[in-house]
Amino acid sequence: MKLYIVSTDDDFSGGLKAQLQLAFRNYNIKIFSSVGVTFKWELREGDLLIYDSTVYKDHPGDLLRSLPCHNLKVTEKVDFFEELRSLSAGFVGVVEKGIALDLYPKVIRCLNKKEYWFSRQLISHVLSQFQNNTAPNDVTMEALLQQFELTPRELQLVKQMYLGKNNSAIANDLHISVHTVKSHVSNILAKLELNSRNELQATLNSKLQTYTIK
Repeated sequence: MKLYIVSTDDDFSGGLKAQLQLAFRNYNIKIFSSVGVTFKWELREGDLLIYDSTVYKDHPGDLLRSLPCHNLKVTEKVDFFEELRSLSAGFVGVVEKGIALDLYPKVIRCLNKKEYWFSRQLISHVLSQFQNNTAPNDVTMEALLQQFELTPRELQLVKQMYLGKNNSAIANDLHISVHTVKSHVSNILAKLELNSRNELQATLNSKLQTYTIK
């Protein structure tokens, strides 16, 4: 098996190579500074490319997907949306660059078994979409809304507004007055810098579509 480390960070790539050589003495491990030269490699199915996305502005998604090897992404921070982006881009796993180098052998052994290195939250999301892809998944909505600086009550209202419920219906569901609903709606739109409920729905639909696994 061959392991390819793609990075211009010499400290990271050198340290990672040394760690992997200790764990996998029979592996051929090489470091490259660019993905462009991958066309010249004798890549085979089962090989692994470790791509350090922290040193490149844009990753060549189409090129990476065209390679016969497995691709592991290294990024600054791993969260739900980073995992969604990575999975959609064809990566079989994603790890934070700051993790201890001695954890990489564990990740690679997992990938060698044709498994994926993603969180349980992401796997649950993908399975839910597989079972029912007719509506936005609750996990996606929850994670999406956490990006906004809204109170717990405002988050409840956003979900109700997204479903198209009017003020009276929201007030009835949440056991609050219509006046209170109107006040919350105004605050929510102001915080999100939006002008209307329709604009809110359009914004959420756009973001949910971006993070839907195809």
